[in-house]
Amino acid sequence: MKSKVFSAIALAIMILMVIPVASLAAGINVSISQPADDAQLLLGESTTFEAQATGGDPTTYDYNWIWGDGTSINTENTTISKIYNSLGVKVVTLSVTDMDGNSGSASISVNVVESADVLAVSNIQVTNITTNSATITWTTNHPATSRVIYDVISRPTIDPEDKPNHGYAYSTQTSSELTTDHSVTLTGLSANTTYYFRVISTREI
Repeated sequence: MKSKVFSAIALAIMILMVIPVASLAAGINVSISQPADDAQLLLGESTTFEAQATGGDPTTYDYNWIWGDGTSINTENTTISKIYNSLGVKVVTLSVTDMDGNSGSASISVNVVESADVLAVSNIQVTNITTNSATITWTTNHPATSRVIYDVISRPTIDPEDKPNHGYAYSTQTSSELTTDHSVTLTGLSANTTYYFRVISTREI
């Protein structure tokens, strides 16, 4: 009786050992790096979507985009352009698979709006320049707040996530009034110094 018991145990161990580890499918880490979650997209205009994925076999990745408007597309490219022809919030889902059966997915929401709904800044001017002050004026197509960030260092690009001043050394207070005609005076400036600035306006939609 004992020999039969030992034989059964040995057989069970052998069966467990011969299961190949590779048969257990690994996951693929997936994210949508562009556009940002909750981004506003313009109706009828092209937007670039960018996928990021790691794990599995990258040489055989298949990207399946489900756009949230009843359409979808398969591609082998990490970037793809999309034009929305209907308004509203869309849930975009990206699924990535490889030939070994590994898979992963990610989703974001985007809001498709008319161009007139997007806040636009125009007519930026600098007036009333003195030895220690200057006035910045601009207009917006919708009532919005007013703020100016500025520095003695030029910053051709900014990080939208680096809030509140996006890397600039100085900032005015944000106005509590929503207006389309904006005017902010910078004070305490140094004479014979070049300043670089950006205007900041926000509004509730």
